[in-house]
Amino acid sequence: MSKFQPQSVLIDTFTIPAKDGFPLVATRFVPLQSTTTTSTTSAPVVIIQSALGTSRSFYIAFARFLVDSGIPAVFTYDVRGHGDSILPTPTNFRAKLEDHFEFVKKNKDITILDHWAFRDQVGVVKYAHESYPDRELVIVGNSLGGQIAPAAMIDEAGTPRVTRCIFISSSSAYWGNFPNPLGFRIMGHLILPNLSWMLGYFPAQMIQMAEGPLPLGVAQEWLWATRYPGYLCAVSKRMNAAYKSAKGKVLSLSFEDDHLVKKEAFRLLFDEMGGGVDSRWRHFKILPESEAAEVNADTISKVEKEARLQGLIDQGVVGGSVGHLMFFKEKTGRRLGLWDAVLGYILHGEFPKWAEKIPPRSKL
Repeated sequence: MSKFQPQSVLIDTFTIPAKDGFPLVATRFVPLQSTTTTSTTSAPVVIIQSALGTSRSFYIAFARFLVDSGIPAVFTYDVRGHGDSILPTPTNFRAKLEDHFEFVKKNKDITILDHWAFRDQVGVVKYAHESYPDRELVIVGNSLGGQIAPAAMIDEAGTPRVTRCIFISSSSAYWGNFPNPLGFRIMGHLILPNLSWMLGYFPAQMIQMAEGPLPLGVAQEWLWATRYPGYLCAVSKRMNAAYKSAKGKVLSLSFEDDHLVKKEAFRLLFDEMGGGVDSRWRHFKILPESEAAEVNADTISKVEKEARLQGLIDQGVVGGSVGHLMFFKEKTGRRLGLWDAVLGYILHGEFPKWAEKIPPRSKL
């Protein structure tokens, strides 16, 4: 487990300008006072990027854990048209649900690629780099947050900006990799596009995909991209070029109880990566409930429990349910040992021994 002791964390909410100047509401987590050991003097700055429809507040616990573990600064942010990034003012960083409806109806043209990937994300990476020029940058991307990360790994001059990434539950969202492909085609390629067009926005909250509505352009682009095995790269030459030219390291984690997509979908994302990215992946099995209860029993000491959980992770097994998002919750990710399992990679860039080379399609 982490050898660093919990410390007070200073949490600051402010705005970061996107590449085009749009104000993105962000939160920065830093140590209240310098208490890190010499082993963290070269620790990187971390940017956590949200899953589609998930606001930055979902990642607070993991951000605090990283600061407790020696990371000098962690940034979370909301992309435009989501969370609190609904035209904030210097004195108001909280958006109400009615603000969302008003904003997305007036800003139907916001898209994942042009706005979220190449303007919002790039603006945050630029801000983090300028704020901490002597530190490496690491992106922790959850689902869509990982899918768009290659767009910011190098700058327009080809200079590496992000040293490494960690993808949590990031996959290709090609329709053929959904558990019920026919059902998704009916819902995703017929019902949702027409419903969104009629409403003037993507009613993501109605299908429990987000906390509020999303811009129409986001829905149209995402649903169109799901028609192709190449996903986002298939509908954008710019994103395809970003994937091919990206440089750095990527560690990807997925879990067998993530029922949104099939296992193949997680590997498929890496088909688009160029040779400049050194990638590793592990698709974790989930320990059966009866065995998980035994491993997590209250009668077992904390030290022994942590050792058992780490032993399972080394074998590619997690001692409890994780799903698509719960890696980032303390009662799941930290309790099951997953946070500590990736900490060394985040801090120093060393792939864990349980991480494996991305296998060819025929090997799955």
